[in-house]
Amino acid sequence: MWAKPTGIDVPQIWMTYSEISELLDCSIEEARSRVVIEQLDRKISRDGQRRVKLNELMMITFVRRIQEAFFDNSHAVRELRRMHDMLRSESDLARNIAPQSRQSVG
Repeated sequence: MWAKPTGIDVPQIWMTYSEISELLDCSIEEARSRVVIEQLDRKISRDGQRRVKLNELMMITFVRRIQEAFFDNSHAVRELRRMHDMLRSESDLARNIAPQSRQSVG
């Protein structure tokens, strides 16, 4: 009789050594060494690539990178919209001023 774990099931994330090296900002060789030292699960996927199951700390790092990228993109979109609105307001203002100045010249 096994006790069923309580709480939330955590998905498994499997990455190649190259992907892990990008995640951890290190060389592929350093990523391999870390995998061996931490005794992470490894397997060869159907596509023939060797993949490593991320541990909890690596999964947290991975999720944070995604969140940062999303935040950066969201922030960039907000700034572009703000700039667009500002330019549109200036353009509208210029259009409203131009006819008045032409009328006063004549």
